[in-house]
Amino acid sequence: MHDAFTMEAFELLGIAHPEQVSRKQIRSAYAKRLKQIDPAEDPQGFQALRNALETALAFVDGEGTGPAKLDDVPSPLADPADGNKPGKETDRQAATTPAEPIISAAELGLAELQCLRLGDNTVSTITRLLNDTAFDDLEMNKQLERELVLFLDRRLVMKKGGIPSFTSDITPGLMKAMAARFDWLTDYRGIEKNAGRPELVSMAISFLIGAEQTRQQHQREAMALWDWIMGIAIFVGIPLGVAAQFLEKDSIWQLLAGGAAGVSFLVIMFVLMRR
Repeated sequence: MHDAFTMEAFELLGIAHPEQVSRKQIRSAYAKRLKQIDPAEDPQGFQALRNALETALAFVDGEGTGPAKLDDVPSPLADPADGNKPGKETDRQAATTPAEPIISAAELGLAELQCLRLGDNTVSTITRLLNDTAFDDLEMNKQLERELVLFLDRRLVMKKGGIPSFTSDITPGLMKAMAARFDWLTDYRGIEKNAGRPELVSMAISFLIGAEQTRQQHQREAMALWDWIMGIAIFVGIPLGVAAQFLEKDSIWQLLAGGAAGVSFLVIMFVLMRR
């Protein structure tokens, strides 16, 4: 038999049959509901959803059916014999009224990250969270790392050739800031612990951060190739051009030498224009 508090929690999560759900299904329902709430605009709704999640998880773990009803707790200010006398009800209500839930700035920031959708201002939001002093605490910093790893796992995409990458809102600069804070390029424990696809996330981080260096390396290799081609063209074209001047006029050999020298000259000009 479920008490009203527990049933209310499951109803808020959108779960009709509490006795048939698992922890994974509860968290999935929570994530679905969370997308419908803006924690910054509705902190009370967010807190109620978090409380419902904790109550539902405690229920399936067999830890109880939620906190005791406050109406069942006798007021220390009330005389049992005077339960319904005028003047006593106010004292009873004051003693049993729950305190207003307090949501920290860090919790709101983490909730905002969980709700961040593709197309939102990802760079400014994550940069603000990275610079928020609310996450200077070691435990809160671990929570921030966890949510960021989960966020990157959701943003993971596969490019042509099976190369792991992220959606376009994850810029190289933003990734460098995240990797520098959590030392992801040398310490993979946070990624391995929290990501559903840790190997792909780690590879995508390395590829994205090293993309600029890789591009520059490709450019250097390409220019080295063109420089080599220009060197060959100069080495072949100049002698052939000189030789064409001494061959019999309008002969097949003069035409071939002159044509080769002309092609070499065009190659040299093309390489020079690309530099």
